[in-house]
Amino acid sequence: MMKYALCCPEDFNQPMTAFLLGFIQFTAIVCTEICNLMRAYQNKKVQDVVVKFAAFATLVAVPKLLHGSIESFDIQKCVGKLSLRKGRKAVQAQKNDKSGIACGWLLNMIYCIFKWFYVSFYFYFFPFVIVFSPLFKVYYLLNI
Repeated sequence: MMKYALCCPEDFNQPMTAFLLGFIQFTAIVCTEICNLMRAYQNKKVQDVVVKFAAFATLVAVPKLLHGSIESFDIQKCVGKLSLRKGRKAVQAQKNDKSGIACGWLLNMIYCIFKWFYVSFYFYFFPFVIVFSPLFKVYYLLNI
């Protein structure tokens, strides 16, 4: 959502709001996983860690289930399938274009930082951290 708001601001009545919705959604997911990790550290048994992780995975899957049911709504049919027509760098190169988003350079920097975090750490390593760090703690407690 953040990239689409940066690349195609003319498709939105308020592109800043669309960008902020994507920002809030990603931030909420990361904070929820950090809270899940902290909660998993309180467990003393391996079974509890696995059960809590499975419950969290189910909780995270709820928006995908809701999105599937929303497709039958009329507003979803009106929007249709969104596709990017121009790249983010091409949009940033057109600084004299008045249809751009306000403070586009700042939002572009925020998007780049979030994308770097997502690609380099969150997508590849964070699932392992969530699963294995509580198990290391439980293993450490059993060996004391």
